[in-house]
Amino acid sequence: MDKNKLRAYLIVGFIIFGFGGIVYENTKPPVPTYEGVGDGYNGDILVKIQAKKNKNNELRILNVDVKHEDTEAIAGPAIGELKSQTLLKQGKDIEEVAGATYTSEGYKDALNDAISKVK
Repeated sequence: MDKNKLRAYLIVGFIIFGFGGIVYENTKPPVPTYEGVGDGYNGDILVKIQAKKNKNNELRILNVDVKHEDTEAIAGPAIGELKSQTLLKQGKDIEEVAGATYTSEGYKDALNDAISKVK
C-alpha cells in the first residue's frame, strides 16, 4: 500500500471517529438537576445541584447554582465560599462562613435537601 492511500484511509478514519464522538456527546442523557430549599436571613435559599452517583454509589456534584434573598453584600461572598466548599469536598460536610451564619445554615439545609434527592 502506498503512502497516499494510507494517508487517505487515516484521514477518513479520523473523520468517522470524530463524527462518532460528536454523535455520542449529543445523545448522552443530561446530568439531572436536584433542588433543595433552606431558610436564609431574609427568605428562602434555593440550591440546585447537578449531580449523579457513580458505580460505587459515591456522589459526584458537577455544578451548584444558588438563588437567595439575603443581603448581597454579606450573603454573596458567603454563597461563593459555600459553593466552592461543596464542589471541593463533594458533599455536605462544609463549614459555615463567619459573619453569615443564617445564610450558611440555610445553604447547608438546602444542600442537604437537594443531596437527599440524588438517586
